[in-house]
Amino acid sequence: MGIPVIQLVVAFGRQMSRPIARKIIAYAIKHPYLRNRILVPVGRSLHAISFRLRIKSIGLAVPSKTPTVTEQQAIEMASETLVEALIYLLTVVLIYAIYRSNPEKAKASDVEKYVKENEDRIAKFEEKLKEQDELALKIVKIIREKKLDDKNILAEKGQKGQLLSFIGDKMKTLIPGQDKTSR
Repeated sequence: MGIPVIQLVVAFGRQMSRPIARKIIAYAIKHPYLRNRILVPVGRSLHAISFRLRIKSIGLAVPSKTPTVTEQQAIEMASETLVEALIYLLTVVLIYAIYRSNPEKAKASDVEKYVKENEDRIAKFEEKLKEQDELALKIVKIIREKKLDDKNILAEKGQKGQLLSFIGDKMKTLIPGQDKTSR
């Protein structure tokens, strides 16, 4: 997956998760337990952290006590932060789901099957190679026993070349992947 596709997925995830996050926050604001136990303390903590960071970035000494914010301001800060956190979380879940459903990803069983098939193919090629070696040894043995290379049967160079060409062609038919026209 390329970077523009990832950016598109992230943008899609953000747009689709905003309504969900807003409904969750609206639910939390309406219920006093969630509002008083989660939103207000989180909002006040965020305000204190952001206040200290702003003071430090200016270069001033950080006061021991931060100014308090109203309950409504704390709820707004916490809800904005929680909306962004939920959007981020839902986007991560969406990207992970897309990644997990990707059919191009090789599974261990597929890899094992591929290795087994290739091992079988290699074994077949080794058998063919062994057969070809035995055939070549038989041909060499026949030529030596009959002393065809020493006798005048193949006295002319053209005939000797024809025999070697014939043997070469026979060998090529036994080698997989080679054809007679490659000469």
